[in-house]
Formats: sequence, C-alpha cells, structure tokens
Amino acid sequence: MKIKFNLRFIIVFLLVIFKYLKMQNFISNTISNCILLATLFIVLIWLGSKGKIKNINTNYFLILALMAVVQIVLLRDVDILILLMLGILFTEDKNYTRNIIKYFLISLVIVFMITIVLYQCGILESAYLSRIIDGVRIQRNSLGFAHPNETYCYFFMILLGFYYFCKNKKLFWFLTLIASYVLYKITLCRTGFLCIFVFLAIDVLYRSKIKINKYFFAIGTALTLLLGVFGANMNSPLNEALSYRPYYAHATMESGLIFNVLGNNLSKIQTNTNFNNIDNVYLHIILSSGLVFYVYYFWLYWKSGEKLEVDRKLTKIFIMTLIYGCCESHLINPGLNFVLAIQVCTLLIKEKPQEEIAEKQAIELCQE
Repeated sequence: MKIKFNLRFIIVFLLVIFKYLKMQNFISNTISNCILLATLFIVLIWLGSKGKIKNINTNYFLILALMAVVQIVLLRDVDILILLMLGILFTEDKNYTRNIIKYFLISLVIVFMITIVLYQCGILESAYLSRIIDGVRIQRNSLGFAHPNETYCYFFMILLGFYYFCKNKKLFWFLTLIASYVLYKITLCRTGFLCIFVFLAIDVLYRSKIKINKYFFAIGTALTLLLGVFGANMNSPLNEALSYRPYYAHATMESGLIFNVLGNNLSKIQTNTNFNNIDNVYLHIILSSGLVFYVYYFWLYWKSGEKLEVDRKLTKIFIMTLIYGCCESHLINPGLNFVLAIQVCTLLIKEKPQEEIAEKQAIELCQE
C-alpha cells in the first residue's frame, strides 16, 4: 500500500480530525462544520476552474443536493453536504475505492495512536465507566477517548481498512484476534468484541453469488426492531450480552418516538426513554432525523449497495458496518465510516454508455 500525500488525502485527514474533535467535545459542531465546508468549497471551486470535475451523474447529484439542503434547513446539520462534496472530490479518481479507504485508514490510525499516546502521557484522561461482571464491579478504560465504545469503534474501522488491503488472511486474523482481545480487556466493550467474530464468520462464509447488499439496510432495521420486541426483560441474557441495547430499543418503540417525520430533539428522547445515548444507527436516524431521512439513507444503501457487489472485500465490509450499526450510532459519522464516502462517490460517477464502452474495447483490440 503506497502512501501518497495529496490534496484528497489532506481533505480526508481534516474530515477525520475535525469529526474526532467534535466527538471528543474539544470543539463545537458549528466550528467543525464551518471549517470543513469552507475547505471543501474552496478546493472544489479550484478543481472546477481547472476543468477537473466533469464526470458527475446529474440525477444522483440533484437528489443528494436536495437532501443536503433539507438537512441544513430542518436539522441544522451538514453531514450529507460534506459527503456530497467529498464524493465529488473523488469522482475523477480511477482508484477512488482504494484511495478513499487508504486515506481514511492512515488518518484513523494517526488519530487512534495519538489519542492513546496523549493518554499515556497524562494529557488526556480516560472516561472511566464501571461494569459489573460476575458480581464484580470493574472499571472500563477509554484510553483517552470520550467513551470506551468509541475506542473500539475507531479500532474496528481501522481493522476493516487493513482487511481491505491484507493479502495474508491467516496472519491478519491471528493478529486481529489478539489485538481485539487485548483491547476488550481494557475497554470491556463486549458488543464490539462480539462483532469481531461476526466479521470473521462473514469473511469465511460469504459467497460472491449471494446478492443482498441493497437489502441489508432493511435487514439491519428489522433486526433492531426484532431485538426490541425480545428486549422487554432488562435482566435477560440477551440484554446482558448486548449491553441492554435490546431493552433501549424496546423502550424507544414503546415511547412511540419512532413514528415521527422530521425527528425529535434529544431532550424529548431523554424524557421519554430515560437514557441519553442511542447505540444504534437505525434508531438514531429515525429518532434524531425522522422518517424522511431514514428513507434517504435507505435509498442511499439500496442504490449504492448493488454497485458495490463487484468488489467482494468491500461487500463484506459494507455488510459488517450495517451489522455493527445495530450496536453503534457512530457508524453514520462521515469522518469515521469510509464506506459512506465510497457509496456517494459510486452514485455520483457517471456510467459510460454501452456504445462508448464497446467502441473503446474495439479500439483496444485493434491496437493489440
């Protein structure tokens, strides 16, 4: 994997850094978004003036742009706009999938390692939380991150990035299982550790003939609701294994907050459900943004999922992020989940007409 520092890498690095700083509550969301949007806007204007942005699918661009405007007006959020601008930035990159993953992987590793080093130096503190295991209260260490689950989430996305480039799977999984266990003993992130084995199962059992990418967002939603149905008993083994996420899903469903068009503010969610955080991408989208944006993300995963199936490794990563999304809301963060950028870029790139492709192939045959 060659490392080349260019404009696209710098933009991705800034996105990862500022989204990380926002997650850690070091800077406000407004400051983070303003800096990112200003940087992306200047870069895109410059590239446009050079004639380096022209391979755009107009229909998909208009749909994404419309949803970005709606999100800004109704929710005061710019994540869709950031994804749109990032996708445009990579439309002229022939190896955009590999490069997006590579740039995100390098950036995430830098952030992950620097956070741990700053924690070891005493500059950052751990968010010490307790968990009772076998009747014993044990402290969870976040290694400088705002929450132990965030530590494991960053580790998981780094793992998926390395997986895409690995050539020796046996060595990859040997090192992954060791590192995952060590990090689990530190953070006690049971769900993240369990998802490592889920990903191992996907890697071993997945067959390229299975075409289910476009259905998986719906499958993840159905799985979330199913867990909620069986999560009423807070003391059940299911709730204990999944850190009470099924119970929170059940409480959310009973509150009726999932039946909303444009989302509910966080205080209303806290009042009705008695918990502060929603560790689930699907519930997070519905509760914070409403059914309108749930339909948008459903459309995004449906349209892009089928296009990603030509890449077997990327398909496994795509499926795994949606499974992990049942347990973690940060998977919708454009500065963490690199698959989102690939999905948007895949839709934005204009497909060449079949006649043009056939003509090009004929010219290549004549040259041979």
